[in-house]
Amino acid sequence: MPRRLTRGSSVPRAGESRLLEDGIATTRTRIPRIAMTKVESVEREVEKLTAEELAAFRAWFAEHDWQAWDRQLEADVAAGRLDQLGAEALAEFERGETREL
Repeated sequence: MPRRLTRGSSVPRAGESRLLEDGIATTRTRIPRIAMTKVESVEREVEKLTAEELAAFRAWFAEHDWQAWDRQLEADVAAGRLDQLGAEALAEFERGETREL
């Protein structure tokens, strides 16, 4: 389905493109409604928490987020995605381009 191109200052509707003043086209993508419904539902529930419940939720979420980050980092290391950065750091150290912290 061809996308309509409109000119103006309004935000394009989903699936519609808009030509900006500098000639660059922008397209607003459709966000799946089910994903937003889940997020909005969680937001509403969080807003209902007492101060103590919110503190407990924050602690749980911080730990949950760190565990997800750790898993991603471990996967990146295992896949060799950080090898180049490590090699660059070692080369800088060997050339005397680093300093002790």
